[in-house]
Amino acid sequence: ITDADIAATLVSEIGMIKGTLQYMSPEQARGDVAAIDVRSDVYALGVILYEMLTGRRPYNVSRAALAEAVRVICEETPEPVGKSWSGVRRLDQDLETIVGKTLEKDADRRYDSAAALREDVERYLGSQPILAHPPSAVYQLKKMVQRNRLGAAFAATVLGLLVVLAATMTVQAGRIARERDRAENEAAKAQAVNRFMRETLSAASPFEQGIEVTVAEALDQATVRISESFTEQPGVEAEVRHTIGDTYNALGRYDEAEPLLETALEMRTELAGPDSPESIETMASLAQLAWRQADHDLAIARGEELLEARRRVYGDPSSDVAVTLDFLGRVLIEAGRYEEAEKVVQEAFDMSLEVHGEQSVQTAGCYQNMSVLEETWRQDYVKAEELTRKEIGIRRAVQGGDTMESAGALNNLGIYIMLQGRLEDAAEIIEEANAAVRRLAGDRHPELAKGLENLGNVHFRLGNYDKTLALLAEVIEMRREVLGDDSPQVARGLTNLGAVYRVSGRLDLAEETLRDAVVRMERAYGPEHTDVASVHRTLGLVLWKLGRLDDAETELRTAFTIAEAAFPAGSLGIAGYQNYLGRLLVERREFSEAEPLMIECYDAHLDAYGAAHERTVVAAAGVVELYEAWGRPDQAARYRVE
Repeated sequence: ITDADIAATLVSEIGMIKGTLQYMSPEQARGDVAAIDVRSDVYALGVILYEMLTGRRPYNVSRAALAEAVRVICEETPEPVGKSWSGVRRLDQDLETIVGKTLEKDADRRYDSAAALREDVERYLGSQPILAHPPSAVYQLKKMVQRNRLGAAFAATVLGLLVVLAATMTVQAGRIARERDRAENEAAKAQAVNRFMRETLSAASPFEQGIEVTVAEALDQATVRISESFTEQPGVEAEVRHTIGDTYNALGRYDEAEPLLETALEMRTELAGPDSPESIETMASLAQLAWRQADHDLAIARGEELLEARRRVYGDPSSDVAVTLDFLGRVLIEAGRYEEAEKVVQEAFDMSLEVHGEQSVQTAGCYQNMSVLEETWRQDYVKAEELTRKEIGIRRAVQGGDTMESAGALNNLGIYIMLQGRLEDAAEIIEEANAAVRRLAGDRHPELAKGLENLGNVHFRLGNYDKTLALLAEVIEMRREVLGDDSPQVARGLTNLGAVYRVSGRLDLAEETLRDAVVRMERAYGPEHTDVASVHRTLGLVLWKLGRLDDAETELRTAFTIAEAAFPAGSLGIAGYQNYLGRLLVERREFSEAEPLMIECYDAHLDAYGAAHERTVVAAAGVVELYEAWGRPDQAARYRVE
């Protein structure tokens, strides 16, 4: 196996509890895949409606360990929306009943579809008896009066307002003004929520998209109407924009998420300042969005800004700071800034242990980053596997069933096992991980694309080139559809496609694909990133095989220069680049320049694997070829392996 094989993708997320957890139904939180259906979407809508009415979520699990958060969602009863309601007037009983029915823990007790929920909302708005309310003569009479005696109701309302006004006139003027503003805000908020409910649920109309639509499809339509739905309600509008943006982020719909989150941050900062919990929440979502989009410079900048804010507000040590350090460490790894990453990852690990202990999802996330650093920087695949098995053990103990995080950890484990040459085992583990991602996120998600790319890597190493090409074609198509043609992940898929073309002998296709990939990679990451070096190296090997040695040397020297700046001297990270450039120089009979490259490559493998390892033997053979071609048989004999 050569160092120019197609690249593995480490897919797992950092250990951050995301806002979307708070919108999960009990069956989703338990990982009960068989029980998840449209009623789970109804539950998510119920959480949103509760939040719009009360200004907070039914459960506050944003800082809870995942196991505790799941227990709360599955077992604890949320405070009735009427008690959480802060308006001056009492919340209508029917509205409280509607929201309560959407949040039933037993899915059979919820509305059975978004259309059924919409019907009850329309009944409520039209003063009709709602279907969720137990029928009674008094209730039916009350609704009849509401429908047919609007004049009396209006008069009663006016009288009530006059009484309230007379009483409040005796109160301090400042308090009157505050209460008046609060009453107006709450009334406007209730109206905005009602409008939002109608717009969101209208997607379920059988005259539109059909009855069984998903929350995302309904929110697509609601997003268009956010501004007009929350006129002069910036706090409510910001919350809705953040919530929908976070949901789009989790669904891999990044282009839709970004403008919503950016506007939400602007509004929240203007309303409450940059250090408010709401502003910090949206800052975190934007940082993660940049990471998911593989915009490393932006993700690092946002991560550092988030870290400063959380340190100011929450202090050291704290869970919020530890999670942010973990995130920043991961992005630094992916950006190829390994020395910086190592310090940040270690700080995150130490703080997570102090705050949460070993058996926590936060510490599991730190183990993941440490394993990625071992694989990417030091290429110690055995150590990476050991750390990932620790991570998986913690996640299974704490989280239980399938999650995106546990699926990602399995995928990483498959990569490390593949890199050690246990290919059949690796394929089985990666396929298990991909099946979990399909169950959790569907068939068109960026995380699934990464897993399929890794499975293609295994088949590539097994020599199943047609299977690899089919998988990579699916990956590239999926990424173009979901992430857009300019995504760095598309460039990565093209890089791997070019590598397969090279090894399978389709050199013209390989050159064309790799030249496209290198332009895209440089545009995405800049000219000094290690992924860019990898593309230059593979392109150099293609040109070498085509007999264009000058062009090949240019590409291999470019790759080596990038790697030399990124990896520690004497490390395996740089050894592969030394190997190929050295071998080409031997062919060109430039022995004195090739010699230190080949010797350093051999020494790196000897230190890492020992003399008997296959990779060390291959490196030794390269040194033997150098000295034999140079006419120095005595020196060649020192490296010859019997």
